[in-house]
Amino acid sequence: MNDNEDSTVEKVIAYIRKRIINGDFLPGSKIEPKKIADACKSSLIPVREALRVLQTDGLVTVFHYKGTWVARMSLADLRDLYSVRIQLESESVRMAQDVGSMVIAKLRDVLHRTELATKVQNKESLFRLNKEFHYEIYQHCRSPWRLRLIDTLWDHAERYQRLSIYYRDDAAAAEHLAIVDALERGDLDAAGRAMAQHLESTVDLLEDSLEGATCLDDEWEQMQASRAGRPPG
Repeated sequence: MNDNEDSTVEKVIAYIRKRIINGDFLPGSKIEPKKIADACKSSLIPVREALRVLQTDGLVTVFHYKGTWVARMSLADLRDLYSVRIQLESESVRMAQDVGSMVIAKLRDVLHRTELATKVQNKESLFRLNKEFHYEIYQHCRSPWRLRLIDTLWDHAERYQRLSIYYRDDAAAAEHLAIVDALERGDLDAAGRAMAQHLESTVDLLEDSLEGATCLDDEWEQMQASRAGRPPG
């Protein structure tokens, strides 16, 4: 595969990944390769290669001779995903190095911008700022493998985070602040515990929000309908 083909595949991967994460491609919906190729102005070959990569990442499911579907979301998957995230990310916080005054200032600036975005209900900014906050901390763990694993898990988690942030108006402000305060004191153990509690509260919130729903896919569709200004169903 030449450089141009590599670039096209990456473009298609980014296109599909973004639409899976933001909910444009709903869980359990079928991927139409021809429509993807048309949207990306490519042939079907890069689309097929992109879908193989996304299958490896767990974002799509391929059934031979039948097609490709967006990976489903479920409470069981949510719990499994976050059980891994809690261990990995809290430990990454405990491993953080060189978290000095400049880093603390950056984190507090992110929290300030998050507060402003919350006031105007700018959801897209909140998604971006939430990731910026977490990654500003994680990058200091000095472990490339941990960061790669966090990257992989983050794509899956962001689909659930969008449900969480849709329900929680505070954008986890108090929980984020507790993490920063512990880092500023130099108490990495407390910061790691605060991160674990923050992720645990996200799972609890989602479970409470979705209590009584037959499946997470149904709740996601209701949310999408509400956001689009149409009745769900």
